[in-house]
Formats: sequence, C-alpha cells, structure tokens
Amino acid sequence: MRDEGMTPDVTRFAGTSYAFSIKLKDPPNPKAAKAQPFHALRLVWHDYPGDWFEQGVSGEEEAQRRVDTFRSLLGSDVALLLVDGQRLLDHAGEGERYLKSLFSNFSNGLISLKDDLLEDGAPLVLFPRMWIMALSKADLLPDVDAFKFRDLLDLKAADDVNELRKVLAGFVQDPKAMSVAEDILVLSSAKFEPGKIEVSTRVGLDLVLPVAAILPLERHAEWAKLQQLPAKVTESIVGGGAKLLAAALIGKTKPGSDARNHAITVGNPDCS
Repeated sequence: MRDEGMTPDVTRFAGTSYAFSIKLKDPPNPKAAKAQPFHALRLVWHDYPGDWFEQGVSGEEEAQRRVDTFRSLLGSDVALLLVDGQRLLDHAGEGERYLKSLFSNFSNGLISLKDDLLEDGAPLVLFPRMWIMALSKADLLPDVDAFKFRDLLDLKAADDVNELRKVLAGFVQDPKAMSVAEDILVLSSAKFEPGKIEVSTRVGLDLVLPVAAILPLERHAEWAKLQQLPAKVTESIVGGGAKLLAAALIGKTKPGSDARNHAITVGNPDCS
C-alpha cells in the first residue's frame, strides 16, 4: 500500500489468524516482576471474509472451511463487525437499505451455521461476548465521528441490530453477560489518493489493541460483580489468571494469587 499505492487483494475464500505477543519495553527488576499479575499479553486476530455472509460458498470444501474458520472465532473475547464506509457513501440518502442488508446477511449467516456449531444444540460457554460496531474506511466520511455513527445505527438500523442481538444470544450460555453494539469504533487504515496511499494517516487503529486488551477485563469484571457471568466462563476467559484479573478490577485481589500470561483474542467478521 505504501510503496506501490495499491490496496491488497481481498480475502474472499480463506480466513487468516495473526498472533502477537506484547511485553513491557522495560521489564521490571526480578523482585518487582514477582509482584506483577502477568508479564505478557498475547493478542490473536482472526480475519474472517465477509463474503461468506453475503454470498453462498462454491462447494463442500469451501463450506467446511467456512465452518472451521468460524469455529476458530468462537473463543474470541471481542468481535468487530465492520460497516463499510464506501457502501454508506454509495447509498447516500438511503443508508438504511445497506444497513438492513448488512445486518440481515449477518444474522441469516449465523443462523445457517448454527447446527454445525452447536453440539446437540447446547449453548456455548466460549463465544465472543463483546460485539463492537466499527465504521471502516472512515476517511471517506470525515464528518462522521463515533457519536454520529452510533446515532446513524440507532436511527436507521435499531430493529436490525436488536434482531442480531437475539440471534447471537441464541448461541451462548447466559446472554445477560453479553454486549452487542454498546461500543463503537471509527476506523480508517490510511488516506487514499489517486496513485498514493498514506498509511501513516489513519484513524482509530491505535485503539484496537487497548480496546481488545482492556475492554474484556472491565466488562467481565462488571458482569462477575453483578453475578451475571457463568462460573465456567470466568474460568475459561483468561485461563488461570481470570480470578486474579477480575478481582483486581473490582478491588478484591487476594494475597498469593498469581498469573503469568493473559490471552485476548479478537474476531473480525468483516461484513463490509
């Protein structure tokens, strides 16, 4: 993008996962290290082709790949549902039509996969419990900030978002511990000009890491405090450090608790 001014090819037929480890730039001395609740954060980003929600698959192999890829998303803490800024621009004055189509395709796609994903119809313990609505290609809509985007969704697609919330609730144990469209991001990967792409001019991307790292801990701690989070979910969300991290956020850390790694996974069902 930077060197040749060309956008990358779309990932229509395959999902890809990217793993990152984030550590302190200046590690603490050994004595201080022992007192730290964890030393590294591992972030896994799952990129999921939106075409699999908008179009049918080409055969059995691709159908199985779609199911396998979606299963890899099931343990994610956060899912970003992208609304394409280009399509909103293309549908200026009738954005409701695009948004209804987007959320309808997503809901119907989930329903079509439900039997393949739920064993004997049993709700899942591990499932993305935070679904963030994100406006992509926001550079095309410079006047639309997160608040205006939220208002647009409320005005044009409130019923469709509620229907999506119901569909998602049908996948998970205790849907009270779930957040759908309560958080908003506005994203732009670069500034696009004819024959030139300024990758250093971007919006919102620097928020993805802190949002993915902190939001699950804050939200899970809130649900745990309200006794809305199933015990199995608490144990499985962040491995052995779940109780410590949740307790630290609500001020109930116990001496002697210890956890050395924390993992956060992010699913990106790119329905642009």
